[in-house]
Amino acid sequence: MAENLVQTDTSPCAEVSVAQNEPMIGSAPQVGLWILLEVRDVWEPKNLETNTLPDAANQWIEDAMSRGEAEGLMPRTQFIRHRRRPSDPLTVMTFRAGELRKQEINDYSELSMIDPLASQMPLSRETVYFVCTHARRDICCSREGLPTWQRLDSLSNGRAWQTTHLGGHRFAPNVLTFPTARSYGRVRVNEVDKFFAEIEVGSVPTRFLRGNSALPPDAQACEPEILSNNGRYVSLSGTNVTYETESGTHTLSVPAKTDLEILAGCREREWKTVEVYDVPV
Repeated sequence: MAENLVQTDTSPCAEVSVAQNEPMIGSAPQVGLWILLEVRDVWEPKNLETNTLPDAANQWIEDAMSRGEAEGLMPRTQFIRHRRRPSDPLTVMTFRAGELRKQEINDYSELSMIDPLASQMPLSRETVYFVCTHARRDICCSREGLPTWQRLDSLSNGRAWQTTHLGGHRFAPNVLTFPTARSYGRVRVNEVDKFFAEIEVGSVPTRFLRGNSALPPDAQACEPEILSNNGRYVSLSGTNVTYETESGTHTLSVPAKTDLEILAGCREREWKTVEVYDVPV
């Protein structure tokens, strides 16, 4: 099947995913430490390996990632950008344990004074949006993501940023929000206004939900039902997820998985088999 599709199908990966009714829930990358660094130059396909940052800045990222991995934080670094003049300060953000921290620096040499694993940067309590527009990684991300980012940025009065690859090109436009650390997909520009309105009042638009990046995939897959019961996730044990509501503690079984052959991205036109949760789309 994959060989025939590779030869004959030229549809964008995001359109193929929709046509397959591919479930998105449980597909968010699990991350315990997000590091977000403003980089205004062109983002290469693998931006952490090839970029125009000074050596010292790349070393700062590498050290932070290594320390984060050593602490079991599953760290992830994103390059971000906004509508900025070259003379404007650069922004650094981190997110860990429910806290978004943000600081402006004049140049990358000041990174040496910031410990991304510490709680030293000022705490930010605003809701911030990050939309993947990483064109050189996958064309769907820019074609679908740019209009979504532009509209979100207008609605939020500048609280939306462009970001590099968030995983799952085929779910473009991908949006990450803080301070919830939830990842969303297929947030197309014609639905952005409703999406934004729900996020701003503290709701979770589950029809777009890929998952809470603070949770393992099996727990992510149960989150829509937990939310529908006004619950709060507690733990995952085997194939059971425990959550709490005002009425007490409850248990859910993790949804079954099924194999699906998907087009992973437009750049390589690679078809592969993945496990998806057997849930309604």
